[in-house]
Order: sequence, then C-alpha cells, then structure tokens
Amino acid sequence: METTTRRTIIDQFKLDLQENLNVASGYNTDVTEVRNGIYLWEDFSLKPSIAYWAYKDEIEGYEQGTRSRYRLLYFYIYCYHSTDGLTNTSDIYDMVEDVENFLESTHFTYTNDVILGDSIIYTGGSQDQAAIGQIEIQVRYKQS
Repeated sequence: METTTRRTIIDQFKLDLQENLNVASGYNTDVTEVRNGIYLWEDFSLKPSIAYWAYKDEIEGYEQGTRSRYRLLYFYIYCYHSTDGLTNTSDIYDMVEDVENFLESTHFTYTNDVILGDSIIYTGGSQDQAAIGQIEIQVRYKQS
C-alpha cells in the first residue's frame, strides 16, 4: 500500500524536528523527544519535548481541468518544558519561538507550504512546574 501525502507530511514533521531542533542547528532548545499524538506534559519524563497531531484535513480547492485537490492539513504542536514556577519562564518562550523559526526555515521540509497560526503560552505557577506552549499551523499540499 502506498503512503499517502498526508501520512508523509505527518511522519516527516517528526523526523525534521528530531534532527534539527537543537542548539547545534542554531536554536536555543535541545528537544529531547518528539511524539505524534495527544500527550500531556506528564507523559514526558525528559523535557523539553514536543507532541503534535493533525486534527483536521480540509479541501481548499481544485486544480482547474484536473481531479487534483489542494488541501490544508491542520496541526496542533505542544511544546513542553519545565519551570520552577513564576521566576523562570523564558525557556518556554524561547522554545515556542524556536519551533516557529524552525517551521519557516530550510530545516523543515514543507517550509514553503506552512501557514503559522496562533500561539498560546502557559508559564506555570507557584506550585506548577509545567510550562506549555501551543502552536497552530496549516500545511498546504496537493492531493492527486
């Protein structure tokens, strides 16, 4: 069975992140683990980590005169980092910025097809060691 374009994008996203989101590639963050699926901060023993999932795939339009479709594949990307509460929150901001920069760099296979959406950052609290960033993106692709 042939791998679909959708599946290729989802799998390549993980590979690109694992290989390139690190200090050696010029980022502030050395990601320890990347998982495809819905995971919580607590599911990762080592941080910084990333979980992502494609939650929607919609038809954007058709190529005139053909049966080819242009589609938008929507992703949520969750950045997980540790914090000591309210005093050390810069790491999660750096990580979210690193992921956004990665998505617009040559390190990401689909950089010319990505549309960045909103980002939300939760910096933890006085009794909370979780720092979480959420990024929404779309990847445009052609399905024949």
